[in-house]
Amino acid sequence: MKKVIGIGELLIDMMPNEKGKRLKDVTGFTKKAGGAPANVCVAAAKLGTSSVFLGAVGDDAFGDLLIDELNTYGVNTEYMERSTVANTCLAFVTLTHEGERDFIFYRNPSADQLYRGLKDLSILDHQILHFCSVSLLGDYPMVNTHQRLLKHAKTHQTIVSFDPNIRLALSSDHVTYQQTIKAYLSYADILKIGVDELEFITGKQVYKDQIQWLRTYPWRILIITLGKDGVHIYTQKEDVIVPSYAVNVVDTTGAGDAWIGAFLAQCAKHDELPTNILILLDYAKVSNAFAALTTTHMGAMEAMPNLVELNEFLHEKDLKK
Repeated sequence: MKKVIGIGELLIDMMPNEKGKRLKDVTGFTKKAGGAPANVCVAAAKLGTSSVFLGAVGDDAFGDLLIDELNTYGVNTEYMERSTVANTCLAFVTLTHEGERDFIFYRNPSADQLYRGLKDLSILDHQILHFCSVSLLGDYPMVNTHQRLLKHAKTHQTIVSFDPNIRLALSSDHVTYQQTIKAYLSYADILKIGVDELEFITGKQVYKDQIQWLRTYPWRILIITLGKDGVHIYTQKEDVIVPSYAVNVVDTTGAGDAWIGAFLAQCAKHDELPTNILILLDYAKVSNAFAALTTTHMGAMEAMPNLVELNEFLHEKDLKK
């Protein structure tokens, strides 16, 4: 079985104690471990797949908390770094009454942006490498680390998964942000994009034109997440829409990460990346359930179900058909 290796940000999500308020009006926050690539590693680990996180945190109490959290879920942290010159990143989150989010980040720079990475890249060989766009911004060591690892991955039978996971609050230069994402699309074997991100990335307004634009890149699996409506999965020859599961949504933080983490955990069972549309449909059903359950609790990592809870949910849904 392959390992799922995530590279990028690991941070503290400061979750509001009240929904539906602007940040300045929130009276209190609860700290939760977060960061999209780290969330993906936790999702994979919760489903029994070995995962490794590559990144940095500060040499501070928040860094201690985050490493302890990953270790608790069984994520390998031995390749992480601790920075003595920058603090662990904080992200203050506001929530609507429907559980949708907005972010303000404290990272200028934060420790995650200073990660210099592995000396021996062989741990990537024949594995799955997942990355996002947040750590590709600016002129920091983490950007160079991504480039070095991705170039190695493409020549050593490593499956590369890219979820742009756009955070416009991190950059006032949206043109450069868009160009940065485009520069990394060609690395992806698996490309996951939220439907609300398509126009920003492609510059197209019509869905079919957006997909056609994305077809100019060499991905093998394209996943468009549709929120409560499920996902639209494409191979180079076929596509299928897989409906989501209705649940009582509390917080959508980490739902997309949970989805792709569950998907990669299933892909990790194979020597080659499965591209049969019927297999991918089954994978999407499991990922839809995993992500849906994640939204029923606050936070990301701790909200993700374990394998027993996931199977019980799927069994219950099958009985109701």
